[in-house]
Parts: sequence; structure tokens; C-alpha cells
Amino acid sequence: YLALNYDTSMMGGDTRFSLNYGYKSEITQFEIPNADIDQGSYGLVNASAIWASSDDKWRVGLHGKNLTDEEVKTSGYCFGAGQGAGTATACPSTLGLENNTTVFYAAPRTITGTIEYRF
Repeated sequence: YLALNYDTSMMGGDTRFSLNYGYKSEITQFEIPNADIDQGSYGLVNASAIWASSDDKWRVGLHGKNLTDEEVKTSGYCFGAGQGAGTATACPSTLGLENNTTVFYAAPRTITGTIEYRF
């Protein structure tokens, strides 16, 4: 994980620019590796710019997550034949859910804006 922050005064307040990069190596969801649900290594880039008024009552921000739009598997389930049928990497055949694979993904590139007023 690497993060860079830059703080400066502008427009009657303080602004923080942030950029960060996080890397994860390969992730195996279960004891038996399976390419259908396992996640290869990847890196994510996030950035933000947040302005705060001098009295700290107002904050305005622009935030970007997963800026390189990586497709990241966060979890999954694989029942039945699936990839590697007949080998040690096959999905287990249990619960009567043969040939059923479900994969969940992290959010794609996301850009959001925020406006905050503090009482």
C-alpha cells in the first residue's frame, strides 16, 4: 500500500489531494484452487480532492475509486463440475447444486462527489 497526500490553502480554505495504490497477490477462495472463482494479483488506484472552508463548516470533495477499472473477484461459490472437471481443481459436487458457479465482483471505476455542512 502506498499513499501520497498534498495539502495546500486555496479559495479561502484548505485542500487535500490524495492518491493511493494498493496491491494484492493471488487470492484462492477455498482450499482447492479454481480459476472460475479465484482472483489473480491486482492493483487498485484511488484518488480524492477535498476542500474545507476556513471555519471547517463546509467540505466539498471529489473521490475516485478503482480508477483503472480493474475487474476484481471478491468472493464466489462453485458447485459441481465447473472448470477442471475430473481433476483436483474441480468444484465440489455437494448440496444438489451441480454446475452452479456464482462470482461476486468489487465495484467498477466509481467517481463520486460530496458536499458536507457541519453544524
